[in-house]
Amino acid sequence: MKGCAGTTALKNDADSLRRAICRHIRYDLGKRLEDATIQDAFYALTHSVRDRLIEGMIATQNRYEKRSAKKVYYLSMEFLIGRLLESDMINLGIYDACSKAL
Repeated sequence: MKGCAGTTALKNDADSLRRAICRHIRYDLGKRLEDATIQDAFYALTHSVRDRLIEGMIATQNRYEKRSAKKVYYLSMEFLIGRLLESDMINLGIYDACSKAL
């Protein structure tokens, strides 16, 4: 899509994460912050983390394309989603910042 190149990298500090969470509550859920429930905050947190994961995924894809790297795909039926958010926050190095943002 034209006009999207050079988008700003997402910051991982508590203030940036807090703004991202608030933005998801307002624009994804269409709610005022004072009306948001715990579930709404969880939704907004998961989408804020997802946004940062996607940034890394796109950067990785770009590196692979530049190097003409081969890819191997693996599909497992044993996928435990329950602890995924926490491990994603830890792996991104934003666990403490997310705690402060909430």
